Amino acid sequence: MTGHDRTDAGLVLLDGSMGEGGGHVLRSALCLSLITGRPFQLTRLREHRDPPGLRPQHLAYVRGAEALSASTSEGAVVGASELRFTPGPVRAGDYLLEVGTAGSTPLLFQCLVYPLALAGGGRLTLRGATHLRNSPSFHALTGAWLPVARAYGFPVQLSLTHAGFYPEGAGEFTAEVGAPGEPPLRVDLPARGVLREVRVMSFVGGLPFAVAERQSRAAVAALRERGILAEAENRPLPVTRSQGTVTFVLAQFEHTVAAFTSLGD
Repeated sequence: MTGHDRTDAGLVLLDGSMGEGGGHVLRSALCLSLITGRPFQLTRLREHRDPPGLRPQHLAYVRGAEALSASTSEGAVVGASELRFTPGPVRAGDYLLEVGTAGSTPLLFQCLVYPLALAGGGRLTLRGATHLRNSPSFHALTGAWLPVARAYGFPVQLSLTHAGFYPEGAGEFTAEVGAPGEPPLRVDLPARGVLREVRVMSFVGGLPFAVAERQSRAAVAALRERGILAEAENRPLPVTRSQGTVTFVLAQFEHTVAAFTSLGD
């Protein structure tokens, strides 16, 4: 991400042509804009992608940011190559947001949780895909993101109502977001430290439970070949019309955790 400030208007100019389709630039910009109150303009959105410009899942992030606040945007349409966002005050409260079948509810959550927490907190109910490629899964949020967020002083509770796999989506989870201490704590993580434990969790939604058992056996065997002993557990996931499988590996280190997710075909 590249950018520079126009101090006369407080506008932050950003280049959205690089990286993961410009999506991570957009989410980071929306999050920081809501927190700081500074507007931004994003140009050359996904210009090297096919198709270029904003996609529906990107618009869901913009609409989510607008829903939490008195913000306005210009250029927020499918295919747009430029976007201007002017933030307004974030309102604490409860919100129900749809991200669509191709959109990631965990990514939308990470975009909005910090502004909502700093505004006083509330409840986020997010509907869409909870497990899809090129995105953290719901279990990555609970296993790896949540412990670190709590260490910083952000009190958050997450609960999965329905798992949603791409392309059907149809998932839902709820986040109870509390206000952090003032100011949020500083946490230093200079190194992971010694590996203490590895857990393999294999989940299936709308598929035979034997699939979960086969996945976990394969994961445990692959880790054993590399000299790593792991405990495994298999669980069904609550689903509506979505079907899918996921293998989640959580490594507990001396100072922090690392999470790894693989989706079944």
